[in-house]
Amino acid sequence: GFSIEARTTAWADTQTGSGCEFVFAQGSVSADLEFVLQRTAGLSIAYSVDSNDWEGDRSSFSLLDALGNTILDIEDAPFDGATEGLAELSLPPGRYTIEVRAVADHSDYVSSDTEESGVLLDVEAIAEGVEGDLNGDGLVNGADLGLMVGSWGTSGPGDLNGDGTVDSADLGLLLALWTVV
Repeated sequence: GFSIEARTTAWADTQTGSGCEFVFAQGSVSADLEFVLQRTAGLSIAYSVDSNDWEGDRSSFSLLDALGNTILDIEDAPFDGATEGLAELSLPPGRYTIEVRAVADHSDYVSSDTEESGVLLDVEAIAEGVEGDLNGDGLVNGADLGLMVGSWGTSGPGDLNGDGTVDSADLGLLLALWTVV
């Protein structure tokens, strides 16, 4: 399965399903969206990152794996319009985080009006492959067990139930999904 939840929601104007919109007018803000993939999945992120036209504005988001390694990093600078696009990736099972960051500095602007900047994300995951197949070879077997044991006690590959730790509950799931040849 696929689930996405905001770890920090204080400044999120809307969050419906997998669509997330973050809008800010002044200050420095960040939010983490955490999600778990139970099986290999095609992840699609449609994005619009807009810093508007203020010299101090910066908006960005990054997709990180469970170890904090950057998989995708999108940043928008002011004065050039929104940075928009679609990122399509294939990701193995595991825990991932989307970090949204924004800085708005309109202190030099003399009017009481402030334009809003923000980040708009629409995230969709479509399961691929075989559930429990951690190495992507189409089978749940000893190779997957080795990967699970290698990440035991962490949030790495093998966290099949999405609780944040590879443990005996995940081992039970892996054995239940074992491929009989």
